Amino acid sequence: MLRVRLKSEQITPQVLAFIDSVEAYFPAWLGQPAYQALRRLGPLRPCRRNGQWSGQRVVVTRPTWRQLLRLELLLKTYRGVLSRLDIALDIQAANPDQMRQLILSQLMLKWRRKGVMVSVGDTTYWARRQSRRNVVVYPAAYNRITGELNPIHLELRLRGADVIRKEGIRGPKDLLMLNPQALFAKHTKWSDLGDCYVKKIIRQETAKHGHRKVRNRLMDSYVTNIPRYITTILRNNGLDRSQNVRDLGVKRKLIKVVKPPFVIPTILSEGRGDQLLGFIT
Repeated sequence: MLRVRLKSEQITPQVLAFIDSVEAYFPAWLGQPAYQALRRLGPLRPCRRNGQWSGQRVVVTRPTWRQLLRLELLLKTYRGVLSRLDIALDIQAANPDQMRQLILSQLMLKWRRKGVMVSVGDTTYWARRQSRRNVVVYPAAYNRITGELNPIHLELRLRGADVIRKEGIRGPKDLLMLNPQALFAKHTKWSDLGDCYVKKIIRQETAKHGHRKVRNRLMDSYVTNIPRYITTILRNNGLDRSQNVRDLGVKRKLIKVVKPPFVIPTILSEGRGDQLLGFIT
C-alpha cells in the first residue's frame, strides 16, 4: 500500500491544550501538617529574597482537577498565592520540523520589550527566560495527553501573582474553566512579517547582481542560488522571525496579521500520556 506524506499546511494538525505546570508560593514557617500536604502535590522548593529564606513554592506538574481543588484549599488555609502558570499545546503535525519553523517565523508575543529571541539547543524563548510573560517552543519526545511521538510543544508562561490575577484567575479553581484559545489570542498574534522581510532582501540582492551583462560562471552560480543563500543567512541570524524583524523598527501598519496554522482548543484536556508511554515501553 502506497503511503503519502502530507505537509503540515495540507492538513489540520491535532492540537491538545493542557496545564503543563502550576506553582504556588507559601510564606515561611508552616507547620508539619502543611509540609506533608504540600509534598503530596509536588516537590517543595525554597524561595529567597535579598539572600534570605522567605518561604517555599510547590510545583504541580500536569495537575488533575482533584489536585487543583486540593491546592485551592491549601492556598486558602495557609495564605498562599499562585505564582506561575504554564499553559501548553501539544501539536501533532505531519511534518514536525516544518511546523516548528512556521511557529518560529510567524508567532509574536504581544507587548514584549525589544530583544533577541533566545535559543538553548532545540528550545526557543520569545523573551528572556525569567520574563514575567514568555512563549516557549521545542520538539517533544511524546504527546503528554495521547502518548503519540514527536509532537511540537508550545507553552505560554505567566510568572508572578499579579500577572496571573490580571487574567481573572484568583485561584486554582478558576483554571478548571480556563479557555486556552482566548488566553493565547490575548497574548500572541501571528504575522508573515518575517517571510516578507526574507523576500525583500532576496529581491534587493537579485536586483543588485542580476542586471549585470558581463558575468562569469561563478557569478552565474551565485545569482542562481541567491534565494537559498539569503534564506540561510537570515535564518541563522534569526531575521526570518516576525518577532525579531518587528524589533528592527517596522511600522505597525506593515505588520499584517495572519491566521494561525492550527486551531487552539477552547477547553483543556486531561490525559495520561506519561502512563501510556510507560505501559508501551
